[in-house]
Amino acid sequence: MIRNSGIITESHAELDVKVYEHFRHGKTALVTQGGGQRGIFTAGVLDAFLLSNFDPFDEFYGTSAGALNLCSYLCRQHGMGKAFITELTTSPEFFNLFRYIRKQQYLGLEWALERIQDFPYKL
Repeated sequence: MIRNSGIITESHAELDVKVYEHFRHGKTALVTQGGGQRGIFTAGVLDAFLLSNFDPFDEFYGTSAGALNLCSYLCRQHGMGKAFITELTTSPEFFNLFRYIRKQQYLGLEWALERIQDFPYKL
């Protein structure tokens, strides 16, 4: 078990880096899972990492919602993953059951990716 007596606030972080020294012999990867709306948890964790300026990672891997959350983390866009999941994926333009039944079009990914490039998201 790793114990760290660090202090994290919205604007500052103090971590005891010595605790992690024995892990630094190789590369450290951040791996994030997919899972649709369950990605909100990962979005929150990565936002906490951003607020505390915590980024000891050498490599990044993500699938589905996890890949989107990694994009917001790597671009230092606090709140972006949460906004994508809570605002864009809940829109009828993103998912519409009747459109799926009629056209077999499952998700409006192109629509969401266009939206995320503009204000207020600006990825």
